[in-house]
Amino acid sequence: RPYVNYWFASSEGPNVHSYNQRLSERNQDKLEQEGGACIMYTHFGAGFFCDGRIHPRFAQLMKRISSKDGWFVPVSTLLDYLITKYGHHVITRQERSKLEQRWLMNKLFTGTS
Repeated sequence: RPYVNYWFASSEGPNVHSYNQRLSERNQDKLEQEGGACIMYTHFGAGFFCDGRIHPRFAQLMKRISSKDGWFVPVSTLLDYLITKYGHHVITRQERSKLEQRWLMNKLFTGTS
């Protein structure tokens, strides 16, 4: 913790199928309705491109979300904006514990790293 300036949560999509689940139409609409932000973590080598083609469901979801009135920026730009808007925040022991518990539960149920 003394070497980490800020903490943030991200959604993990370790392969094309879990990525597509997290970015489903329902989840896109919910994110839009809530005016939220999403940081996705993935490895695009895990099924996103096969036999010379982009996975069709992934392509469909990307086209759909890109047609929305969103702000699509690198994560560093988003995080800088959030600091500007909400100020600096030092994570509390309780907040860090909650993030760690959520991470552990995700790992136990999905088994990804």
